[in-house]
Amino acid sequence: MKIIFFVFISVFLFSCRDNTVYLQENEPNVILIKPFDQNDTSEGIRGVVIVPEFWSILLSDSATGSDIQRKYAENIVTVMEEYYRFEPDGNGITGSLIHTNNPQNFKFDVFAVLTQKPSDSLKPHHGKLHLMKSDTVILFNHYGNYRYLYKSYQRLKSYMEQNKLVQKDVMREIYVTDPTKVKDSGRWLTRIMVPVKSK
Repeated sequence: MKIIFFVFISVFLFSCRDNTVYLQENEPNVILIKPFDQNDTSEGIRGVVIVPEFWSILLSDSATGSDIQRKYAENIVTVMEEYYRFEPDGNGITGSLIHTNNPQNFKFDVFAVLTQKPSDSLKPHHGKLHLMKSDTVILFNHYGNYRYLYKSYQRLKSYMEQNKLVQKDVMREIYVTDPTKVKDSGRWLTRIMVPVKSK
């Protein structure tokens, strides 16, 4: 009888164990963290996810408010030229890290996402190879012209305030859609990733 009782208690306790991963800082179980799903392209906030690490070709720059658009475009072209030296048949997904949004000295990086670890023998002519670390981020899928990204950031800010989250690192934008191939700007997908922690 003792053995049966022990087996029952063991099975009961094992089945009640909570294996869910949570973001834990000052408050336990604040918000559920999900694994990143590359195929989740639904519009809007997709929750707090863990994005995996990946290699990239990264180019750093800065610009004034009047020169940001030109500098971004030039740097994207440069990293894409480098990217196709590494992965000639790749999709060429690009992104940026935004360090400051000061219109007098806007600091940013642009990068191209590599699908595999680069060969030690191949070095970029411009920029550098960079390993983007895994991080816990709020993921937002923005559809539309880049000029309307600010609306998505407003929604993200509200979401962070409601869920008692604060930004803890440099924000990422991933430009999934190639505007040179998809002319309808309403179908351009930009993934916004804001690294967060609990207040």
